[in-house]
Amino acid sequence: MRALPLGPSATWGLALLIPPEGLPSRRRANTGSWAGLFNTYYWIDRDSDLYGIFGTQILPFYDAATISTLASFEQAVYSD
Repeated sequence: MRALPLGPSATWGLALLIPPEGLPSRRRANTGSWAGLFNTYYWIDRDSDLYGIFGTQILPFYDAATISTLASFEQAVYSD
């Protein structure tokens, strides 16, 4: 499972990463997002009228356990 929608097709807008594709059961295409060094993440999904903030103080950046927890958090937010 891909953790974040990164790739050469992603663009930038007002300090947010904006990928043209989404993640299954998670954020949709064109959702603005950002990440911080201590594994702090947020996203703004205007099409779904949802946003999320996931904060930690964990190093190293992109820690596998943290990314797995972030994915579970997003799936819970987008579930009915």
